[in-house]
Amino acid sequence: MPISEKTRKGLWGRSGNRCAICRIQLVLEKDLFDKQLNVGEECHIISKQTGGPRHQFMKDFDYDDGNNLILLCCNHHKEIDTQIEQYPVERLRQIKTNHEKWVNENLDDDYSKIKELNSKSNILDKSALQGEFEPDYKIDKSYSISISLGESIKITMLLGDGETVEPFKDINMVNLPLALKVTNGGILVSCIFSNIAGKPVAQIFDNEWVINPNNYFQRNYDKNGLEVIDEDGITRFQIDFRDIYNIKVGGVFADEENIYFILSPDKNGNPGLITTGLNYITKEKIKTIAKNVPYMFVYPSNKHFGERTK
Repeated sequence: MPISEKTRKGLWGRSGNRCAICRIQLVLEKDLFDKQLNVGEECHIISKQTGGPRHQFMKDFDYDDGNNLILLCCNHHKEIDTQIEQYPVERLRQIKTNHEKWVNENLDDDYSKIKELNSKSNILDKSALQGEFEPDYKIDKSYSISISLGESIKITMLLGDGETVEPFKDINMVNLPLALKVTNGGILVSCIFSNIAGKPVAQIFDNEWVINPNNYFQRNYDKNGLEVIDEDGITRFQIDFRDIYNIKVGGVFADEENIYFILSPDKNGNPGLITTGLNYITKEKIKTIAKNVPYMFVYPSNKHFGERTK
């Protein structure tokens, strides 16, 4: 039998919408278009498949019961099923018990309490897949805000407190669903970044970001910027709060028809934006052009966490 809806809802509720190992949130509640991004997986502690991870044949045992399920992000699901000796049945049951106890003691329906817990968690951690931009500056009243595509294309607009704009909505340069809002003296960014297949790589909602662990390979960040690179070494996106008035966006983006490369201007002064139809370019050509997108951070991130290129 498949996992029942009742069991599934119970598992997600007891797990607090978090991975039982790294405790990242597994569903971003809303994005720029009020959609949800689910990066959680319901995992069997004892596999029901013969030859599966930790499989044991037990007559009349309900393998799809909530007690035999643990909620994980896809990275840790893969880890427990490939490193079986490090994750035997009893250890996983203890992880599940400890996590559900932590959820019961620390999380409730009070959103402010959840926000407080998030702020106290170690966001600047090398394994984090979510975090928040916290630039050290504030703005007053109305200011001229600039958002740059790479180093050469800049859009400037006047924003008042509480006002929201989509700077790329009415231009033909790049179809990027990005919104800016000024509130309480700060700039808030919301955006969705997708790969060539149209799958979300990451999304930002009012400066809180989450990375889809299915679709990234490397990432590095600090409180002012974030960069995500895929398994082909392609910089899928960059965002950088450069100073009080300027935000830079870079990387390789795609919509339903086109792919956009935001590069550094070349020595001949050509603009740092290349647009081409998805049907007219090969993956190898994409990788070749994408090499011209300069990295914001130094890699590997586990040795150079938060370290920017010079």
